[in-house]
Amino acid sequence: MSSTPHALRMTALAAALVVAACSPTFKPAYPEPAQPAANAEAKAAPAPSPEPAVDRLEICALAPATPAGLRSLPAVHVHGTADTLAVVDGRRVPLSEAVGPVTVAGDKAWFTAGRTLDIPVGGRTVHYGLYDRGRIIDAADLAYLGTSGGLPIYVAATDVEKVRDELARRLASGHDLATLLAASPSLRAAFRQVQVLYVPLRATGCIFQPLLRTDLR
Repeated sequence: MSSTPHALRMTALAAALVVAACSPTFKPAYPEPAQPAANAEAKAAPAPSPEPAVDRLEICALAPATPAGLRSLPAVHVHGTADTLAVVDGRRVPLSEAVGPVTVAGDKAWFTAGRTLDIPVGGRTVHYGLYDRGRIIDAADLAYLGTSGGLPIYVAATDVEKVRDELARRLASGHDLATLLAASPSLRAAFRQVQVLYVPLRATGCIFQPLLRTDLR
């Protein structure tokens, strides 16, 4: 039986599709798969760790190179640590770095051996021995006299109240206590009345060891 024109056209169309499918450039017209939203696959960024809590402090520190002899040092104590850090120009640094090299009582041989501190005053020497225990003393209650062998020496502020201005002027140019006393009769007179001196046990914290005069005037 002969093929009809319709059948012939259908056969030709099928053959054309087979040839196209076998062609290396043939691409079926399948729909592209849907892409997930970008934020659906993104993981949430971890939240930054909170800054540790701190206590802000003002610490008493030795300053023997200044007429005051003491200063208030801003500092912080970070929660969860054993360290207290000084704040210098916005940076947190160890207290030792902020204070610098200073001499304390434990650095002196006479102190560790339990001997007296001997200070020459107007042709004679006065002696101060260890008395009671170390204690915290408010900086406002003390006056700086100068140094003995590099060790800062302090007295009760009331003991030198009358010569406070002269003492400050002389401390602006030198700090050796024996030299200051030798140069000023008024300072010598005031010093002869002093019964108790205070020497620092630590560079910070205003912790002082009292020394009681042991010789009679």
